[in-house]
Amino acid sequence: MRPYYEKLSDVIINAYKKDFDDCIYIKNNNKINKLSIIYRNYSIIDISDYVIFYVKRNFKSGAFIALKYAIKQRKEYINIAQ
Repeated sequence: MRPYYEKLSDVIINAYKKDFDDCIYIKNNNKINKLSIIYRNYSIIDISDYVIFYVKRNFKSGAFIALKYAIKQRKEYINIAQ
């Protein structure tokens, strides 16, 4: 978390560590566009054991693309919109 939120105090970071298994920072290029967000989602799916989605419709949204990727990678998932 610290590379992204440089002003976080150790107290806040330790509080997160206490409540979660791990806290990661996915480094992205400086350009933020739809493609970089899709690749960031892929990275998160790759390191996850279980993925939770909220996808209502089958269209080219980032969430739908990520869901298709998780299925292709044979990740366990749930779509809470269903």
